[in-house]
Amino acid sequence: TVLQPNPVPTLASLSPSTVVAGSPAFTLTLSGTGFIAGSVVNLAGADLPTTYVSATQLTVAVPASAVAVAGSYGVTVASPAPGGGTSGTLTLVVTTPAPSITSFSPLSGPVGTAVTVVGTNFSGATAVTLNGAAVGSFTVASATTISFVVPAGAASGFIAVTTPGGTATSGAAFTVINPNPVPTITSLSPASAVAGSGALTLVITGTGFLSNSVVSFAGISLPTTYASATQLTAQVSASLLTTTGSYNVLVTNPTPGGGASVTAVFTVTAPAPALLSFTPASGLVGATITVTGTNLTGATTLTLNGVSVGSFAVVNATTLTFVVPAGATSGLVAVTTPGGTATSASAFTVLQPNPVPTLASLSPSTVVAGSPAFTLTLSGTGFITGSVVRFNATALATTYVSATQLTAVLPASALATAGSYEVLVSNATPGGGSSAALPFVVTVPAPTISSFTPTAGGSGTLLTITGTNLTGATEVRIGTTLIPTFTVVSATSLTLVVPANSGVVSGFITVTTPGGTATSATAFGGVLATAGSQALPELQVYPNPFKSKLTIVLPGSGVAQVSLYDVAGRLVLPLAPLPATGQLQLPDDLATGVYLLEVRQGTAIMRRSLVKQ
Repeated sequence: TVLQPNPVPTLASLSPSTVVAGSPAFTLTLSGTGFIAGSVVNLAGADLPTTYVSATQLTVAVPASAVAVAGSYGVTVASPAPGGGTSGTLTLVVTTPAPSITSFSPLSGPVGTAVTVVGTNFSGATAVTLNGAAVGSFTVASATTISFVVPAGAASGFIAVTTPGGTATSGAAFTVINPNPVPTITSLSPASAVAGSGALTLVITGTGFLSNSVVSFAGISLPTTYASATQLTAQVSASLLTTTGSYNVLVTNPTPGGGASVTAVFTVTAPAPALLSFTPASGLVGATITVTGTNLTGATTLTLNGVSVGSFAVVNATTLTFVVPAGATSGLVAVTTPGGTATSASAFTVLQPNPVPTLASLSPSTVVAGSPAFTLTLSGTGFITGSVVRFNATALATTYVSATQLTAVLPASALATAGSYEVLVSNATPGGGSSAALPFVVTVPAPTISSFTPTAGGSGTLLTITGTNLTGATEVRIGTTLIPTFTVVSATSLTLVVPANSGVVSGFITVTTPGGTATSATAFGGVLATAGSQALPELQVYPNPFKSKLTIVLPGSGVAQVSLYDVAGRLVLPLAPLPATGQLQLPDDLATGVYLLEVRQGTAIMRRSLVKQ
C-alpha cells in the first residue's frame, strides 16, 4: 500500500475570532484546508481536543480558563506525519469586557465629596469623567467598584468610566453642590427695643442668606423667614426683651459651606423713667421725700434743683426715697436711670427752719387793773408772720410788723385783776420755739375818796365813805386815828364805825389800798366822846347781812327805841319803840345796801352798820 503523505493544513478563519475575557467555555470553529482526522488545534501553545468535521472544518472546545484574560492568542492546526505539518497562525482575540454602571453614591455633593461608583468590569479602567471632564485620580477598588473625589471646578453631569472594554455612562447625573456662603449682617431693624416691650419682628439685612438660614438671638434660634439673599425676618418673643443689655444676633447657614455670620448687637434699653409726684411737697433739710413714678429701677442719680442729693433708695420700680441734704435749695426733682432722665413737673420747696424768737421789751410794760383793751407793742428778734404773742399762756390776736416788732391786742378781760403776768412770743415749727418771758404788770388802781357821810359824829357813828378802787383796802384813818375795823362794801363804798376815843375823832379820812392812799377833800368833824360811856357794848344785832328781819338783844332790861338810816344819812325808819320780842320787821321794799341802825336806851346811844341783801 502506497501511503499518501498528510497534507499540510491551512487555516483560513476562526469563528468566533474574538471573545470577551471571562466568557464561559465555548466551541471554536476553524475553517481551512488539509484538515485530517488527526489534525489538532493548538491555542496559545496548548492543544485542545479537536473534532474533525471535514477537510475544511474543525471544531474545538475552548475552556473558560483559556479566555479568562484578555489578550491575543495564536491558533494553529497541526497534522501528523507522514507529511502533515502545522498551519499558519490565526489570532483569537480575547477582549476586555465592556464596563457598566449600576449606581453611584452619594447622588450629590460639593467639591471634595468622595463618590463611590458601583458597576461591572471596572478592572483596567483608564478614565473616569464627570460631565465629560476627567476627575483626575480615581481608585479601582474592584471590578465592581470605583471611587473618586469631586474635583475643584467640577460641574453637575453624568459619570463615565472607560476601560479597555469600553466606556460606561451612569443613568443619572451627579449633582455638584456648590457650598453655602458664609452669611454677613450689615444691619438690624430695629436695632434696639425698650425692656418690657412686646414681641417684635426683626429685619436682618446682609448677604449670603439662604432659604434655610437661621437667625439666633442671644444663642436662641428664632423662627426665621427667608425674604431674599439679602434679607431675613425673625420673630423675637417678648420674653427675650425683659432685661436690659446688649444681645448678639447672628445668621447661620448650614453645610455644605455655610457657617455663622459675624455677630450684630441688638440693644435692650431701660425704659425711660417718669416722675408722677413726690411727697411732701416741701420740707426742711433732713426731711425724707418719697418720689413716685415709673421705671425707676436702676436709678443712678437723683438731683434737687440740679444738685445731687447724694444717697437715695430705690424701693421698687415706682418708688424711691431721699433725704433733703444740707445746703439743698428749692427746685425740680430729677431722676436719671439707664433709660434717661425724668424731671418733676413742680418744684420741691426746701423750708428754712423758723428762728427762735427773743423778746427784748414790752410797751407798755404795765397798766392799771380795769383798764380797757389796748395794743401791746413787743420788740425783739426772730419774729415771723406766724409769730403768736401769749399773755399768761393765752394766745392773743397778733400782728406782724417786722422781724423785730409785733403788736398784740390785750383785751380788757386780761386786765381786770392786778398781778404780774408772763408775756412771750412763740414761733411755729419747723424750727421755731418760744422766747423767754417778760413780765407784764397789772397794777392795782389808786383809790379815791369822793365823799363821806355823815360829815361829823362821835364814837359809834356809822361812817360811809364813797370813792373808787376801794377794793382791797388795808388801812383807814380819820386824822391820825387808825380805824381798827371797817367794811369794804364794794369798790366804791366802805363803812366804819367811829371808835371810842378819849377825845374828838376828827380829821381828813385816808384809805390805803395796794394801789395807794386816797385822802378825803374835807375833814370829818368829830364830837366829844361823852356818849362813849353811854354806849351799849353788849348790844347784839343779827343777822348781818339781813334780808327783812333783825333781832336786837339789849344788854339789860328797859325800853329801847330804834331808827334806821341809809349810807347817805337819810332817815329810812323813823325812831320807834323796839318790840318787847326784840324782833324788828323792816319794809319788804327796802333796797339792798348798807344801813346804819341806831338804838337808844335811856341816855345810851349805839349805832351798828348793817348790810341788806
